[in-house]
Amino acid sequence: MSTHHATPAAAPEPPKFTDPKEADPSAAKHDPTKKRKPRAPVTWEQLGKKLNTKEDRGYFHKIFGTLALASFAYRYLWMWPRTGELGLQFDALGIATMAVHTLLSSSSIIFRVPLKRIPRQPTMIWEEYRLHAIVFTFRCALVYGLAIYSQAQGGAFVAHDSAPTGIAPTFKGQALRLAVVLAMHVAADLISVFWGDPRQTTVRGDASRPPKMELVRHLSLVYASYQFLALGSHLLPHGPRAMDLAYNTLIAIQSSAFCMTLNRKGLIRWQTHAAVYGICLAISAAYILAAVRSWSFFGAILVAFFVRTQLRLNKYVIWVAFAFSWVYGAQAAYVCAFATAALAFMKWNTPSLGAAPPAEDAPHPGAHQGQEVEDLQQVREETKKNE
Repeated sequence: MSTHHATPAAAPEPPKFTDPKEADPSAAKHDPTKKRKPRAPVTWEQLGKKLNTKEDRGYFHKIFGTLALASFAYRYLWMWPRTGELGLQFDALGIATMAVHTLLSSSSIIFRVPLKRIPRQPTMIWEEYRLHAIVFTFRCALVYGLAIYSQAQGGAFVAHDSAPTGIAPTFKGQALRLAVVLAMHVAADLISVFWGDPRQTTVRGDASRPPKMELVRHLSLVYASYQFLALGSHLLPHGPRAMDLAYNTLIAIQSSAFCMTLNRKGLIRWQTHAAVYGICLAISAAYILAAVRSWSFFGAILVAFFVRTQLRLNKYVIWVAFAFSWVYGAQAAYVCAFATAALAFMKWNTPSLGAAPPAEDAPHPGAHQGQEVEDLQQVREETKKNE
């Protein structure tokens, strides 16, 4: 009997693991075990290289920026605590102050920025946002000019003293104010048509793709609510502090643009932008409420915010009604309140009322992908040059 020696079975080969990047490109991106690489602190040498750009060889923009920072410090840290006002007047200092801030925004046009918003880096400044900042800075300057005109005419816009602000504007004066202020918003809308994305706004972003972080969603709501408070303060004639209210919104407009520029250069993260911008919004909003001191004004702003965000009423209709309600006093307030209640009733009983239009003609999600990649490449190249 022959013995048969069975050949031992070969050991099983170990399983071949595929690189996560090859198996699923998104796995590496969303790997929960992968820690973010800590950012090295920015040195003074790097700061100087990144802030000194070839576009601003004459340092005009930097000079205006330094003067603007000094202006904010003087008005909010010195004048407001000591006098209760920001101290804007029709004098050489007041005119020079508004000129500096207007030239600061206007001179930003010399710099190259991404043409479109980069979804992965929403706090990096882009063309549409920069042009909006310029337009809204001009709005502040024009409201300051209206206050000068009213003062030169001996208060021509004031009909008689009345609650809640002590100012009752005439129909003619308020029509001029409304036309000037809303003209700047028409300009901003035209900018969005040519440089923006119809699926998103500069403040709230893309409504169909809300932020995943709860903090970011809350911040977007705060930013949007401040826009109503700021515009309302420019449409509300206020004799004693009209010039202050014209200046007051500049701190929000220009602090955001400044932090977005620093984010684009890699000097700060989005969290720093949110903190600085939030503080500036709080300062500006606090001054508006302290200067106006009117529950009627605050209530009217809340109604405008509700009608716009919940009932989706056209913003120009809202602000025309808001502006002229101060001409006709309590009667107009009752009419606006009744109209709001009627719209709310219709909204609750007709779900389609105020709904967003179908996105049939909306561009494909990848329509701007090529431009986004190009903008990111531009940012990387500039960062390498400055390092």
